[in-house]
Amino acid sequence: MRHHRFIHVIAIFALLSMCVPARAAETQQVRPFFIDQIKLNKVKTRVPAKKMIKVALIDTGVDSTHPDLTEMLIEGKNMLKPGMIPQDDNGHGTNVAGIVMEIVSKRITDVGNNAVKIMPIKALGSDGFGDEDVMGDAILYAVKNKANIILMSLGLYDYSRYLADVITYAKSQNVLMIAASGNEGEDVMYPAAFPEVVAVGGVDEDNQIVGRSNYGGQLDLVAPWSVYTTQLNGGYTLNQGSSMAAPQVAAIAALFWSAHPETNAEDVRKQLIQNTEDLADRGWDAQTGYGMLRADKVLTNITTKDGYEPNDVLSFAQRIPFEKPIFARLDRLFDRDWYKLLIKEKGLLNVSLKTKSNLRWYFVSPSKKWGPYQGSATILIPITPKEMRFSIQAEEMKSSSTLFKPMEYELNASFQVTADNFEPNGEPEKAYTLPLKTQQINGNFHEASDRDWFEIKAEKEGLLTIQAHPFSARSDIVILYKRKEDKANTLDSGAAGEDEVSPPIWLSPGVYLINVENVLKNTPTTGYQLTITWTEKRRES
Repeated sequence: MRHHRFIHVIAIFALLSMCVPARAAETQQVRPFFIDQIKLNKVKTRVPAKKMIKVALIDTGVDSTHPDLTEMLIEGKNMLKPGMIPQDDNGHGTNVAGIVMEIVSKRITDVGNNAVKIMPIKALGSDGFGDEDVMGDAILYAVKNKANIILMSLGLYDYSRYLADVITYAKSQNVLMIAASGNEGEDVMYPAAFPEVVAVGGVDEDNQIVGRSNYGGQLDLVAPWSVYTTQLNGGYTLNQGSSMAAPQVAAIAALFWSAHPETNAEDVRKQLIQNTEDLADRGWDAQTGYGMLRADKVLTNITTKDGYEPNDVLSFAQRIPFEKPIFARLDRLFDRDWYKLLIKEKGLLNVSLKTKSNLRWYFVSPSKKWGPYQGSATILIPITPKEMRFSIQAEEMKSSSTLFKPMEYELNASFQVTADNFEPNGEPEKAYTLPLKTQQINGNFHEASDRDWFEIKAEKEGLLTIQAHPFSARSDIVILYKRKEDKANTLDSGAAGEDEVSPPIWLSPGVYLINVENVLKNTPTTGYQLTITWTEKRRES
């Protein structure tokens, strides 16, 4: 049975943009400056369009009466009111569609607007919110109706097993999925955080990182944050956010795919990330992913088989993301591919390598060697916080006359925290005893349904304050506290990623329980800091 979640602020998809109305003078002559910023103006020759690409836009719908959009729209679906057209009643979907239109209408293809069509799918209401079940159904509709690209400028922090399965299915059907990272300056939101989805963040007009653009191990690339675009009921507006960056990537991907119909979705994804402009560290980094979208490079360059070279020595190790696949190959005898990952917590590093080659290979760190392995394999490595460097290397040939065949592979690194030092404390009867004093401790939710119970004993009267700080926006912490034999009090005023803080609590002598829980129960494991402040004093009479 499909998991259904009630509409609630922590369990819904929300729009990822900040609408800023343009001044009247600006709307009379719109200047889509993002076109120059992504260097679309540098594409001097027309890209031959050989295939019509369908971009399914899952959003609030699209204004079907806007004169700039009517030619680009094909039949879509209203998931909220079946039988009615997916007409926009919020404006966000029309904003997103206008960006795709603006890029395609630059007539850099032989057939102009016929190279790319938008399939509007209304899955969000007029308030900009929607349910994960409807979202999943929208993705399935797009796949069934032969969408090539699914564009999602929306997100939430709570992990959904159902959506993960739907997105895995969409990938298996050769669909490229692109989503906005989010605008909170926190972790990348879902669906952008899923391994199969291209996650897009934002930069300002000077290609500087926008502080509010979400970042982290799942970010793929960035694009301009501020755009002029079409608005509901005609005309144009200024809008900002990762919602406005994602459609730029989708439009360029669609133009490339139209010109190269022999490629598949994964080829298009590699074309996008191998042809970015580095804005920070060489290669991938958590703030900008692989870099800035460059339309000119994507549409004219030829993607290499291994975009991480040169990395055959330790000093050239390439930083790679967590939970997003990379594609590379060992293409010569004695070739070694070096990578690096930043580990922030104690836990298990999971390295999964998939290959169709029968070549024997090793996983090697500067101090240890694992293997040999043949074909695909998964390696689990206990690890402490540090920068982890490792390489994939082929086993040396026993005979120099043996013909070496390149080994292409897909590598995916993920991390799982292990149980903290207070486990097992998942039940009140197993509460971990803490001394009653001012202190800070670090714990984690090592399982999706983990609950951490602590016990304190007050020998004298005094005031207690409790504060829990989540290490990730993928946590929405709730605190329960009570005298052991009494009914519990609940603290739940903060949203996902925000602290929960109690008022001063008067304690008389006795035993008390504190529970820390992440109500985003399906979310992968995250950590937190618990601060207890204790002041011994007598109650004033």
